[in-house]
Amino acid sequence: MSLKRDLYQSIKDKIEATDLSNTIKTVRLFNNQFEESTREDAFEYGALFIEFENIDYSSATNGSQNGDFLMTLHVGLVSLETESLVIFDLLDKILIMMTDLNLGFSRVREMQDSNNSNIQVWTQSYKVVHLDHTANIS
Repeated sequence: MSLKRDLYQSIKDKIEATDLSNTIKTVRLFNNQFEESTREDAFEYGALFIEFENIDYSSATNGSQNGDFLMTLHVGLVSLETESLVIFDLLDKILIMMTDLNLGFSRVREMQDSNNSNIQVWTQSYKVVHLDHTANIS
């Protein structure tokens, strides 16, 4: 069992099990997809890409480790309107979903990426402190 795999799968499963799946059509690991959209494999919008940043580990017991890191969700919607506020509702729904997962996520930052034409891109970053049992000896 991998901490990162488990968190990724929990988020993906929760999206698929809720009305978020009506808006979010693609969930993948982050690989700078919005910047590389002309060279990246095609994906459907709304898109949510999960990035694990700066994972710091410390020893716990029996081979388990405490993981302390930021996880950033990159959210993108296509919008042909001059101004669409739908993204704000989506960001709120994502926050509620993350809270409902009850995995100790704490939102620490949101940022708008305004370098994309006709695509609204926002990031939500969450502080994660989690026990990783991948190398558990028991």
